[in-house]
Amino acid sequence: MDLTRPFSSYFGVGPYRLIVKFERGQKVVKDFEVYFDHEKSVAVLAKMLANDNDHGQRNWAISNLAQFDRPKFIILLEELVKSGSEKQRDFASLMLAQTSAGRFDPLKLKIESKDRYQPGEDLIVAISIMNGSSTPQTVKYAHDQKFFLELSDVVATGSTPRTKTCVYTPSEAAQKPKLVTLGETDETTLSLNLAECLGARLGAGKYQLIVKPEYDERMRDQTAVRSFEVR
Repeated sequence: MDLTRPFSSYFGVGPYRLIVKFERGQKVVKDFEVYFDHEKSVAVLAKMLANDNDHGQRNWAISNLAQFDRPKFIILLEELVKSGSEKQRDFASLMLAQTSAGRFDPLKLKIESKDRYQPGEDLIVAISIMNGSSTPQTVKYAHDQKFFLELSDVVATGSTPRTKTCVYTPSEAAQKPKLVTLGETDETTLSLNLAECLGARLGAGKYQLIVKPEYDERMRDQTAVRSFEVR
């Protein structure tokens, strides 16, 4: 029996328990696991990815390849761009663009701040890492991670913006940083005084803040951008 048929669903990666009950009340229990095989799974998912007629199969392939074998996912898309049909080329080009934009990254970097601060006010910003996938993600707490900040003042067209940079480094370089497991849409957040990080208070004007996290394969080369004003 192919279990995907009676349950009308594919089974994602993870452990499962199957209980079968007989007519007379007896039952048997079987535990099993679904795992991702970088040869066998990719071969099946590659066919699903190229299927123009079944969006369910294609979406299943996108989800699994993007999560468990991103390099092969990109190779398959590039092959469709080169040798696929017109529909396949359009689809693959769109997926490559969305991949570059970070759509399939399990972890998402965010910045939150006020839109406007008063001169002399503490410029507190919140830097968060959020789980953007349905799979639990284990990460270091935000205050135990390193972040690279770049602040530029927004000036008139043709003028060169003034830029200040700083690096947030955890106050204690712990040998074993604390970890947290994030469920879907859960996040870990660092509240940071921007003036203290930069070592200077900001005068009146419009500013753009760019934040980059320490390298994590699950976030690729993400950056977060936030604009605000001091006046």
